[in-house]
Amino acid sequence: MADRADETTFTSRQIRRSKAAGCVISIGITIFLLSQMAKNPTPLVKVYMAILSVVALGLVVCLVRAFRVGIVLTADGVVTRTTFSTKSFAWDDIDGALAKDRPPMATGRNFVASFQPQSHERVQIIPQLRLTSGKVVRLYGLQITIASPMTPNFIDEAISEINSRLEARRGALGS
Repeated sequence: MADRADETTFTSRQIRRSKAAGCVISIGITIFLLSQMAKNPTPLVKVYMAILSVVALGLVVCLVRAFRVGIVLTADGVVTRTTFSTKSFAWDDIDGALAKDRPPMATGRNFVASFQPQSHERVQIIPQLRLTSGKVVRLYGLQITIASPMTPNFIDEAISEINSRLEARRGALGS
């Protein structure tokens, strides 16, 4: 959690690193492909190189954005930043915040018999904002996987702070 004059940011180094690592790997693969294509630049290969160059630039933008991933609380509302999007919600439009817990999605390794006992159950947490219109906005770009529901994480801290600020605003409006 980092504080500025009028905003509070909730994030995790782990989520930023993992998103940045994915971008760096993708950039590396793209650069490798471009270098291999440059060895024999036919007209069709030049078209593919132009497309891959645009993809590489997009990945650089995603890399920069990966270092800003998080939930920001400002005086005006809540700003959610993911690798690919930024969404803003005014305090008047938010009814509450919650987190959806679910088991992680099955991967290929689950189809092979595991000889190591599972010491704990991992859980995915997806932050959600409930709007005054009744709509629930799931922030999949901020989902994290933790060891157990009891593990402290930035999403639970952000949701708690959002709900407490909403209660304070409601109390101030009711007075």
